[in-house]
Amino acid sequence: MRRCRAHEWDEEWMAGFCLQVSLFLKAGISLSDGLESMAQETEEDQEMFGRLFRGVKSGMPFSDVLEKEGIFPSLVTAMVKKGQEKGELKQRLGELAVFYKREVRRKRQIVDGWITSGGMAAAFLIVLFILFTQVLPVFEQVYVQMGMRMPRIFQVVSLAGGIVCGGGLVCEGMAVVILSASQGSLAEPVRRWGRRKSKIWRAESGRRFALVLAMALKNRLELEASVLLAWEAGGYQGIPGDLETCIQRIQGETGSLDGIGDGGSFGRYHLLMIQEGMHSGLLDGIMEEIAKDYEQQAERLRTQLLVWIEPILGGIFTGGTGFVLLCVMIPLAGVVAGMG
Repeated sequence: MRRCRAHEWDEEWMAGFCLQVSLFLKAGISLSDGLESMAQETEEDQEMFGRLFRGVKSGMPFSDVLEKEGIFPSLVTAMVKKGQEKGELKQRLGELAVFYKREVRRKRQIVDGWITSGGMAAAFLIVLFILFTQVLPVFEQVYVQMGMRMPRIFQVVSLAGGIVCGGGLVCEGMAVVILSASQGSLAEPVRRWGRRKSKIWRAESGRRFALVLAMALKNRLELEASVLLAWEAGGYQGIPGDLETCIQRIQGETGSLDGIGDGGSFGRYHLLMIQEGMHSGLLDGIMEEIAKDYEQQAERLRTQLLVWIEPILGGIFTGGTGFVLLCVMIPLAGVVAGMG
């Protein structure tokens, strides 16, 4: 397993952990024996598994042991606690493993799409940068030896093209470094800006919110706790006014989610679905449908963006290479005309 970083948990690691614990519980192995075996078999996380084993062996509830460790998300600790109370720990861990595996696949699909577009952009910029900074100067020297010069406008545009392509490569490299950084003062402001501006991110956050809320409600967690877990899973920061209103109404036993959406968390259509789910007692199923709707929104937005990016990149590359050919061919055409 890959090590979890301090103050940050890895979804792929979490899926593997939940699956492994659920499997040895299904096999009839006790929790303490299973954790002891995991501690002996791995080197990277040996100390952590050792602490988990000692905590369970001492009689602490598994959910408290996980919470004390400090790297497990609230969703995991809440589901484990509920599973222990109902005697369904292996089932709850299995559901968590499925959830995190699905999130890992989803994230990989998104990342692969961006890597493809980013790689295409980098390849185009590298080719244009070489043409502007290495190829054109060679032809310019050849024409100078022949007693001719490229038009001044071509020289200026060629210099500008080299600067722009070089700057684009530097910016793309910096973006990769910043966005791939797990922590740090550089990465977080960029991520916060993206969360505010990106419709794709908001759709993905809504999907995770609805999916986690549905899972928590299906496992009979309290509605207030389920909403808070879903809010955290969606990656939202703090508790906005509309969610506070929701929780206050839940605590007041009004059974209404009126007011949700004022802060932009849900659209009117989704509000009506949520309210109907509250009244019918089928809120978990409604949230699953909302999660599917958000997933379709995110896919549609991402596809639209990629559909625009590829022609734009193609146009820039075609225009750049065409300009280089003009720079080379126009003086050459003058030579041919002079020979005639």
